[in-house]
Amino acid sequence: MHPLQRLAAHTALYGLSSVVGRFLNYLLVPLLTYSFAPVEYGVVAEWYAYMALLAVLLTCGLETGYFRFRVAAEQSPTVVYGTALRFLVFVNLSFLLAMLAVAPALATLLGYPAHPEYPRWSAAILALDALGALAFARLRAEQRPARFAAIKLLEIGTNVGFNVFFIVFCRQAFLHDPTAPLAQFWHPEIGVGYVFIANLLASVLKILLLMPQLHDGWRGFDSALLRRLLRYSLPLVLIAVETPRGQGRRLLPLLSGLGLAAEISPDCLVLLSPPLPSVNRCSAVGGRCR
Repeated sequence: MHPLQRLAAHTALYGLSSVVGRFLNYLLVPLLTYSFAPVEYGVVAEWYAYMALLAVLLTCGLETGYFRFRVAAEQSPTVVYGTALRFLVFVNLSFLLAMLAVAPALATLLGYPAHPEYPRWSAAILALDALGALAFARLRAEQRPARFAAIKLLEIGTNVGFNVFFIVFCRQAFLHDPTAPLAQFWHPEIGVGYVFIANLLASVLKILLLMPQLHDGWRGFDSALLRRLLRYSLPLVLIAVETPRGQGRRLLPLLSGLGLAAEISPDCLVLLSPPLPSVNRCSAVGGRCR
């Protein structure tokens, strides 16, 4: 195949997975807003705002660093991938264990003392997604767009499917007959937590499908290369941590609980910590202001 034709085909597959994935996710919005009261749906919006920020931090920018150093002549792609993967496993396993330990306190801090499972589920989703991000980067580097798109679509379809299963079928079965078989999967006290459960199940499926890319990623490690990877990748995290439009305001409960003041602009969340009484608006956590 001509290089331009191959490029066009790959771009179409990557773009298709992104567009179709976004469309499927948008289908969840009317389902959730119809099924839950605004205050309940607000729980999802708030926690996913936290997760959007943490997702960038927990990948450490290494999916981009992997692309950069993979093409370097002095290191084999296997060593670059193994180094990045081992570091990500260490970081995300540490994060997950820490979150499991402090979940009750964190849930109380954020105003959800009755739901310590929220930070636990969120941490598990974030850890799995961080590992998945590096595996997806490897698929792109190896020019395997069909597998990339298929796994992406299966993950999103699974998420949507489990949301519909729990919130529509199981909930309705419970309302009609609490003893029905499907009703046993619905527990009213979990409520909007089923959104997290569906996401977690989809993330687990994604990691299982990416196991071929993860399983053989332990064959190389270079500590000197890791330092160079981090020097290159970590500054990219500061650029990437831009809160999506309208999500910055949802982070205010966490910031106030941590003793931080914050200023909200349409596209940026600017942290004003006590030791820093004045901050240039464009040196925001969001990376840039528009």
